[in-house]
Amino acid sequence: MSHVYVDPAGSHYRPPNLIAELTRFHSTKAVVPEENQMTAALAWLLDRSQVFAREFAGLFLGCDVLADIKQFGTQTQVSLPNPSGGLLWPDLSLAGDARSFELLIEVKVGATPNEYPDGEEILLQPDMYAKAWRLRPDKTQARLRRVGTLTKGFDFDRTEDEWRARNVTWLDNRDLLRQLIDNGDLEPGVVPVARDFCDVIGQVVLHEALVAPAHVGALQADGRKVLMGIRDQLGAVIGATPGQPAKHKDGIGLLFRHPDWTLWVIVTPAGGMYNLFGNGDAAAFCLLTPGEKPLPDEPRVQAGGFERHRDLSGYRDDRIYIELDTVDGAIADFEAVGNQIIERMLAALRACRPPFI
Repeated sequence: MSHVYVDPAGSHYRPPNLIAELTRFHSTKAVVPEENQMTAALAWLLDRSQVFAREFAGLFLGCDVLADIKQFGTQTQVSLPNPSGGLLWPDLSLAGDARSFELLIEVKVGATPNEYPDGEEILLQPDMYAKAWRLRPDKTQARLRRVGTLTKGFDFDRTEDEWRARNVTWLDNRDLLRQLIDNGDLEPGVVPVARDFCDVIGQVVLHEALVAPAHVGALQADGRKVLMGIRDQLGAVIGATPGQPAKHKDGIGLLFRHPDWTLWVIVTPAGGMYNLFGNGDAAAFCLLTPGEKPLPDEPRVQAGGFERHRDLSGYRDDRIYIELDTVDGAIADFEAVGNQIIERMLAALRACRPPFI
């Protein structure tokens, strides 16, 4: 664990396994899983596509230093001894064969940069990585070493340290991949994953304006019937005052207000901004503060099955999703869907053991 460089053409190199990498990450309060998952997918693409790896490295380093490299490889969550004790964990390593170069990349999706005390100074992650990396024995490392960042914007100040590579954005990365796909330059075996990756960058990272699904109108109409069917019954059981169903761009929602909390129920289509990537048409409900803000970390909320999700609009709060059986937005059985929502919601609230149940 004390060394960083692994020759991608050598016997010790282990190519990343996409499925294994994705399945080992799960949601917690302290970790943004999208960051690890996006890094894992990026590492796999870079390892499987030497064309992409060369061009991607060029965004950080300039292509002139990469001309003679025959093999590229990646590692995720590499360890680097911290001069102050413990370990540092750069998100991604991209390296060339024969100790030609190695690029350590700090990947950010939604988290803010970490800071490290260094004497009287405070160093951001890439500068701390560079300082620690300089202390590694040269004979075990690549001849050219650089530290870069991949973010939504330029969150890291650019320093004069020659070990700092360029700051690159997710938009730069997505534009590069699209260009390689459109030009037919990518290896055929990675094109389907690369296309999906571009879509996910746009929705999960960049939160680009989403086009309302074609059937949103039908789902809003039927969703209103479902919400009106559960409004009075649910409000009476939980002791909350229900509002009126309100249309949103990508769905229809209903608020239940209590002096100590707010419950929001939303019926939203697949691909809608209040839904999760990969979900079908769904009903979701979330527990909020009276001011409609996300709850503080509360173990009882998780006990009820609520999970901290980031929807396609980029908003994070504690929700439970129920996928709906629909055809082009039409709900076949309003009463059955309403009963399903009430039963799941009451079970969740009772498991939370809040004072109002």
